[in-house]
This record gives sequence, C-alpha cells and structure tokens, in this order.
Amino acid sequence: MGFFSQDCGRCGHPLLSPGATTAGVNEWMTQGVAIDPEGGVHLGDYDGYGRLGGAEKAVGFGATVFHRACWDLLGKPVQFAGASVDSEDQGWFFGDGEHDLPDPRRSRA
Repeated sequence: MGFFSQDCGRCGHPLLSPGATTAGVNEWMTQGVAIDPEGGVHLGDYDGYGRLGGAEKAVGFGATVFHRACWDLLGKPVQFAGASVDSEDQGWFFGDGEHDLPDPRRSRA
C-alpha cells in the first residue's frame, strides 16, 4: 500500500508526512490527532502510511482526523465524529504550494 491520508476535520487539508512539507511553511501539518471509532485518541507525527505517533493504524482506518494545531483551536475534542474524508491527493501527490498554509495558531489575532 502506498501513501494515504485523511483530511483534517477543521481545515479540510490532509495530514502530511514530513517528506511532503515545505520547510518553515507547513511542517505543522505533520502533527496530527486521530480519534478512532472506539474512542482512542492518538497524537503524534504522521508518517504517510497510517502511523501516527505510536499507533500503527490511526489514519486511514475510519478515524476522525485533525492537524494538532486545528485540534487545539477546536478545544481538543476527544469524541469520535465519524470517519474523516480520505484525501484525494493522498497527502503526497499535490502541486507546489497547494498546502502551503501558515500554522493557524500563529495567525490568530
């Protein structure tokens, strides 16, 4: 199985693996949170293959997914809210600048 991802439940952009980021721009998008259907909450770096932190099958297996920054801004919800959308670009196959977003925690007034 190749790269895959799910879109964040807040901003709609995928979790990215470190190799898909632009240094200093969207590295924050590698930090994720996945809430599995059984209510387990997993946090950490996303590797592009479903692993998040220490969890082997966190992303892409029916979880509610957020970027850590987006999850923080939402008040750190821990309730499963249904499966997040599978990323059409798999969090890897996208054009230059397509996911070059600043960390939303820094852009708040």
